[in-house]
Amino acid sequence: MPDFRSRIGKLIFTCVIAFCASIMFVAVIATTWAVGPESERKHFPVVGKLQILNAVEIEPGITEINARFTKRRDCEYVSVAWYVGHPNEENRQVRVQTIVEERQLQEVLSPSRPVGTAVAGPWRIAMSLNDFQNNSFAILTHRCHPFWLTTTNFYP
Repeated sequence: MPDFRSRIGKLIFTCVIAFCASIMFVAVIATTWAVGPESERKHFPVVGKLQILNAVEIEPGITEINARFTKRRDCEYVSVAWYVGHPNEENRQVRVQTIVEERQLQEVLSPSRPVGTAVAGPWRIAMSLNDFQNNSFAILTHRCHPFWLTTTNFYP
């Protein structure tokens, strides 16, 4: 009989350990999913801040910019979102248009740039020059890995 109790005891102990390990595994995954995107945004941005080379209001409510930035990580570009307002406050997204010259249409263009410093533009942003300079922000979205989309505070 002691042999039977010993086996039952070992089985129960093994089941308890497996259950605890499962709970810990799920907790680690959930925590990574909850904290990972914000931590990556803060500590491992895909690009540096946008440096404006020139900005001109070409017509009321439309600002055209040329800029420079440094891409730090080799991630696939997904989108840019530009907003009038401030993060964590009331804001609205506005249209951003990339102006492409005829000669560029004949080349193979990829929206993903290589790692390093790049000059970009002209971009037309649907806001006044004053709003652009004093009341706007931009967020870039990239795919760096299969777990989530990575966002970067791009401007200001």
